[in-house]
Amino acid sequence: MTTQSSGGDAAGVPVCPRHPDRESYVRCQRCERPTCPECQRPAAVGIQCIDCVRAGSKGVRTARTPFGGAVVGNEAPRVTQAIIGLCAAAYLLQILPDSSITSDFKFAPVYATAEPWRLLTSAFLHSPSSPLHILFNMYALWMTGPYLEALLGRVTGATT
Repeated sequence: MTTQSSGGDAAGVPVCPRHPDRESYVRCQRCERPTCPECQRPAAVGIQCIDCVRAGSKGVRTARTPFGGAVVGNEAPRVTQAIIGLCAAAYLLQILPDSSITSDFKFAPVYATAEPWRLLTSAFLHSPSSPLHILFNMYALWMTGPYLEALLGRVTGATT
């Protein structure tokens, strides 16, 4: 019979240490404590509790891309979508009547020292006289962006 200290009550019914209101007849393969279905994690043989899985993963390094970013897997290409959105917004602002966006954000070497942000903002500008320019550029970005995001990975705050 199990005791209260090993995850059971006085009547000998095993309960989950994290959820004392749940009967748990399945035990962790590593620590032998009862574990409810919510706390069970599949293992190579049987199941393990959340605590044993957490303890076992402390020494495991997280997967990284060749360039050191976090692996993105099958996630949506958020950076690509954001860049396309910024380019579309800049284009819409450029085609407004009396818009000075193009002259305010375009790059010319004479502006490099006094206004260095133009090195970046000019990348979002497109020819307002030709919608094909932005359409082909955004199509090319949509085709290559997800590949580059998967290759480069994501920047995360965790360092392991």
